[in-house]
Amino acid sequence: NQLKAKHYELEKTRQQKYKLYVKNNENLDKLAKLDKDLATCAQDKAELSIRAEAVSELEECKASLDALSIKMTDAQDDLETCKVDLAAARGDDHDDNARIAALEDKLSRCKSEKGDLADELVGIKVELKNSKTDKLKTDALVEELNAKAAASDALADRLRGEVDILVEDVKACELDGRSFNFFCAGEGETCECPDGDVVFGPRYHASDDSWENTFADVVALQRFTVTPGTSDFSCDVDHTGKDVAPGAGKACFCVPKGIVANPVVDAKGEPTPVDMPAIEPKEEDHSLFDNSTLNSAPAMVACDSEKSCQAAAE
Repeated sequence: NQLKAKHYELEKTRQQKYKLYVKNNENLDKLAKLDKDLATCAQDKAELSIRAEAVSELEECKASLDALSIKMTDAQDDLETCKVDLAAARGDDHDDNARIAALEDKLSRCKSEKGDLADELVGIKVELKNSKTDKLKTDALVEELNAKAAASDALADRLRGEVDILVEDVKACELDGRSFNFFCAGEGETCECPDGDVVFGPRYHASDDSWENTFADVVALQRFTVTPGTSDFSCDVDHTGKDVAPGAGKACFCVPKGIVANPVVDAKGEPTPVDMPAIEPKEEDHSLFDNSTLNSAPAMVACDSEKSCQAAAE
């Protein structure tokens, strides 16, 4: 009886080990996604830095433009002075009309150059205004990315801590030599099985009501029903459709979908023996301590006896 109790405890704790194993893989996937997001943030930050340097160059261009405007103003003043000097220097020995025509031509060229410079100045001012707007948006984006990066770092640290805890739990399960069991609930209780099938069968051995059946025992007896599982599944005859063990206690087992089918019965209603060959697990290295091999959890396999179930779980 002690050996039977120990076996039941081992089957139950191995199922807990598998859940920890799957949760560990999910956390590692989340951690990899966060690392990828951090790399993207770093790349965006580098691009924003390059754009900030371009804005700085535009500001230097504006300073040069302001200096050029001052020079243009000084040139205009010099032109007016020259006109005054020209009027004062006129004499009878000079062709006034020719000098006036030359000066007017020179003045026309200066005005044309001034117009071109004014148009260029307007374009630079517009570009500078747009650059300032882009710089403000860039600064806001950099602050937002920094905040997201800080939040991502905090979340990554928390997930790493959870992963470490899960790894320690999995190590403890391995060291204790525990395995899986599909037991979900006793008759009249609620079974949580949203992603699998509920197998409803005798809870205890016919010859010894103190010895609880495992899932392998129920399958071997061929006295059970298979119902699609749900959340808050009521483990009773009304929801499973058949009393597989009249007058005896029954139990529900939550198993992966398709692992077992309803037994075939003969004309007398007796179950017909059906061979259910065990599916041998693939020889893959699913080490709990190597992140490169934790991309996916090992799949569940079917079994037809306690020995094959234990081998498949291991």
